[in-house]
Amino acid sequence: MTMTTIFFAGKNKWHMVLVACLAASMLVSSVSSLEAAAVKRVNPHYTFSEKEENVLGEQMREWIPGEKVWNEDVKAIFAEIVKANPKDLNFDDGEHKMYLNDPKVLNDSSMVNAMTVPGGNVLISKGLLNIVNMKENIFDESKVKETGNYRRSNKADQIFNNSSVGFYLAHEMSHWYNRDWVYMSGVGQNQENIAVIKRVLFKGNPGRITDQQLQSLVAQVGTNNNMLSDTNMEVERLADLNGEYFISRTTNMSVGSAIHGFWKARKNLGFTDIDEEESWKPGSTGKHPGTLGREKTLYNKFIKGPLGALVDFDFTTRAFTVGGKAWFGNGHGLGTKEVTAEERTIFFIGQMASLRAERDSHENDIQSNDIEIRPITYLNPNVKADQTLVYAKLTFKDGHTYSKLLDKFNIAYDRVNVLVGFKTVPAVREEEYLLYELSECKRLLLS
Repeated sequence: MTMTTIFFAGKNKWHMVLVACLAASMLVSSVSSLEAAAVKRVNPHYTFSEKEENVLGEQMREWIPGEKVWNEDVKAIFAEIVKANPKDLNFDDGEHKMYLNDPKVLNDSSMVNAMTVPGGNVLISKGLLNIVNMKENIFDESKVKETGNYRRSNKADQIFNNSSVGFYLAHEMSHWYNRDWVYMSGVGQNQENIAVIKRVLFKGNPGRITDQQLQSLVAQVGTNNNMLSDTNMEVERLADLNGEYFISRTTNMSVGSAIHGFWKARKNLGFTDIDEEESWKPGSTGKHPGTLGREKTLYNKFIKGPLGALVDFDFTTRAFTVGGKAWFGNGHGLGTKEVTAEERTIFFIGQMASLRAERDSHENDIQSNDIEIRPITYLNPNVKADQTLVYAKLTFKDGHTYSKLLDKFNIAYDRVNVLVGFKTVPAVREEEYLLYELSECKRLLLS
């Protein structure tokens, strides 16, 4: 079992005393009933007070082996997701109040993992960040330490990295949102086991528990392995779905990045393209759905769902068909030195799907749709701003707006204005791709 949550199944080199304790999982009846909003299946049980949960979370974070460091880039990505989902990610039902804390990075490049422990504490490993930030098509473990193979996170021009990291964080936020660990700590809300936990955790020394007490806790509550395994599979699927919903509410992150991220991690970790379930560690009870199966679920819900017959994606060739034609003539789009064509394309298609879903949920209420162009600005004034961000913005009759970042172009801001405003026939391939995406944006959004 995981501690909420081992994000990927399979080859994990990390071993810890706590793996069997207080894993987060919650039994859900079906993930297919997810509508246009996050699933409101927040665990109704409050087996621990907020104070007890926060104290327990602090201790569990201390117990996790390895150095834990602040990372301003990760914090900024995390903050954007919280800001875009203020009601869901600042929990207050009038009686209970729980808030997410800033995430920390586990400074271990050998571990590929992300997790949430009680009290709103999210952790993501350096190993997972390395895979996300690694330049495309580098699947050689010997190259992991070569810093030249990495793209930067959370810089203005690294929109694709930020979006992928954002999904992994949003997945963990979903575990917190659903209060999954509460279910697993109660082993199916078994009142006898809940009493054991409270007695072991707080008897004689409230707020602190020893390693020996922890082992006792594991022995007493970690008994029903089959139930824990089955519920863990369901809760991981739900965390994916809710995580994608949280991403869909942001401006700068795409639901397509999760699909590409699973593929990239699978290639880097040596997984085979299988749909069946995978267990993160042989013999463990913390099973996760197979990564390809998770890709397909998210694609069908968040891209195929809104766009329907307008779009199709081949999971073998990783090629898109839009409107019955191969995307940009080759199915993959146009790559750059920093991003592959497939990653760039699926980012754009994901953003278009979110725009379409928002449009359809407010049918006949759109007042205007606009393209916004913004130059990338750098803190260092000596850095030449030769890259431009392009957004699509919907304005509704009730006054609210919904914007999504479509792409980053290696074209100067003034030149993009000329191209968009006058539809100049481009001489440069990147400019051609800009006009191609904008024409497809109109078709996907207005058809």
